[in-house]
Amino acid sequence: MLDDVIACPNPDHGALRHEGDSYVCTVCGAEFEVRGGIPVLLPTVQHG
Repeated sequence: MLDDVIACPNPDHGALRHEGDSYVCTVCGAEFEVRGGIPVLLPTVQHG
C-alpha cells in the first residue's frame, strides 16, 4: 500500500499519516494535499 512507502520530502522527514484529504508528516508536521488520488509531495520552502 502507498501509505507504507511514502515519506515526507523535507530535510527532517518522517513517515506520513493519512488524514482526510491530505498527508501529514509525523516529524515536522508538514501537510501535503492529495489531488486526483495522488499525494503532492513537494518539499516546503524553509527560510533561514
